[in-house]
Amino acid sequence: AIENHFRPEFINRIDQVVIFHALKFEHILNIAHLQIRELLQRDGFVRRTTLLNISQEALEWVARRGFDARMGGRALRRQIERDLTALSAEQLISTYSENPILLDIEYRSERLYPRITPLEFAEPLDDEWLPELPDEKDANRFFRRLMRAVESIEKQILQQEESSQATGRQLVVSGEQGGAQLNWQYYDFKNRVAQVKEDLNTLLLGFRDPYFREGPAIPFRLKNSALIPRSPKVRRAEKASYRDRLFQQEALLEIAENYQFAQLTFDSMKTEFLHSYLTVVFLRLQARGFFRNRSDQVRIQLSSCISGLGKDQINYLLDRYGSMLTALEIPFQRAAKENWIEAEYHGLYDLLRGEEGLHLFYLSHQNPIPLRVEVLLKDKQRKQTPSFRVLRIYDEGSTLSDLRTELTNAIHISGEEFRVLIYGGLSNDLRRELAP
Repeated sequence: AIENHFRPEFINRIDQVVIFHALKFEHILNIAHLQIRELLQRDGFVRRTTLLNISQEALEWVARRGFDARMGGRALRRQIERDLTALSAEQLISTYSENPILLDIEYRSERLYPRITPLEFAEPLDDEWLPELPDEKDANRFFRRLMRAVESIEKQILQQEESSQATGRQLVVSGEQGGAQLNWQYYDFKNRVAQVKEDLNTLLLGFRDPYFREGPAIPFRLKNSALIPRSPKVRRAEKASYRDRLFQQEALLEIAENYQFAQLTFDSMKTEFLHSYLTVVFLRLQARGFFRNRSDQVRIQLSSCISGLGKDQINYLLDRYGSMLTALEIPFQRAAKENWIEAEYHGLYDLLRGEEGLHLFYLSHQNPIPLRVEVLLKDKQRKQTPSFRVLRIYDEGSTLSDLRTELTNAIHISGEEFRVLIYGGLSNDLRRELAP
């Protein structure tokens, strides 16, 4: 056709012939994603710090209405302007919250239905949330206090066994998986108490004997990072401004730079003290379930708040929760396709329930992806209104920052380091109750 239309002198100058085919519907869907990403860069969305989530059904409905094989992306752009931009603008105008918002658009009964949810940020804990860790000269007193707490649990187990033998009652723990599993959990907890006691005895011996040598603990990489000012002199509007900065790439770069040059919060000695303290606190929490004859079967369910995005980030979080449970010596099962981890142990629900909320993941040149974490107790009904409280922010290239504890860590946080953040998620009353 080209040879019949143009002269040979012109055809000889053509290096390559590019044929433009008519667009298919799957092409239109990809164009729609690009144009919606461009939509989110407009001043109104940026000022309100808006995360837009359009369900797949709603996106296909808009794309079909704007599908024109001849006009290509132009017709789709006009349809997005009519259907999504105007609808989003109406919702933003009617919302008075100063917080960033999640705008969900769903498709039902031949219509688009918007839903706006303001995001909350976890408030920083009081300065006293961490235990007071001793100097080296007071280490013996510190470890003896931990030892007394463990011996108290050991004594209660012995009294319970003697009582059950006197009454002829078989001592088992109620649960979901039958007698063999229950007896395993019972003896596992007894062995756990004995192991913690032995470890504390070893540390006591080390601090008493000047000739005792054991390798120093590897320091936790957690460092302080005051992300939101807590001073009463800081006005509410200023705090809102600081929260908005958490959605900006410049703030993440600042956090990463501060983390790189900041001093360690926990040196090797403090790490050893804190590790032992958390081990005893978690043991006391498990003992509560043990003596109440209750074992919690818990599922950590992860999901993305943005349709079609977040699979890699979900796998990352599953890895982190898995390493944390491994550090706690709690066996678990993982279902990568269904995005959950299941585990069963005493007091496990109380330990993990503070993890419920949103985790914000930042990718280069994209809006953050919010992931929701739900902690579900077996046979207990799921909450009607999930939490929209942001607990942590993640810069996939370098760091994660916990808003409650105001601690920042390298992105590949270890299970032992993650235990510190889990401890920060316990309620103030529970931390006080479990303190040895």
